Amino acid sequence: MTIELTNVSRWYGNVVAVNDITMSIGPGVTGLLGPNGAGKSTIMHMIAGFLPPSRGELTVAGGHSWRFRAIRRLMTSRPHVFTVRSADDRRPAGSLIGKPAVTAVELTGTGLQVRTSDYGAFCRDIAVLARDNGIRLREVQPTDESLESVFAYLVAD
Repeated sequence: MTIELTNVSRWYGNVVAVNDITMSIGPGVTGLLGPNGAGKSTIMHMIAGFLPPSRGELTVAGGHSWRFRAIRRLMTSRPHVFTVRSADDRRPAGSLIGKPAVTAVELTGTGLQVRTSDYGAFCRDIAVLARDNGIRLREVQPTDESLESVFAYLVAD
């Protein structure tokens, strides 16, 4: 799979985040190095399909990245960790243990740490669990949503 950026720029109003970048990234491990504010995260967001370029062309495997659904599927099928807080954290912990998308549940001093194998299935499961059992959820927060963790998962053995 090849990633191609040709004269790619991205700006937010009058602020230029990425200015006229051209590069090709082939298979293997590639690092983006630069100081804070250089545009590394913006480039990763564009490659992952979260942002379209303001100007230029960015393709992943020959298709426009912000329409490249395979990357988005990888985003939802990788392992995830959530913090879940409710009025009584023991109730959802017991119910979550049996769900197919849940791989681990840990009761901590500040709530639950829930590891899942499927982001979408967990989000559906937790909503149904709360509704059906009268559990009032105070917080359901993914704890590992950085793009760095996504790409680390994609290149892991």
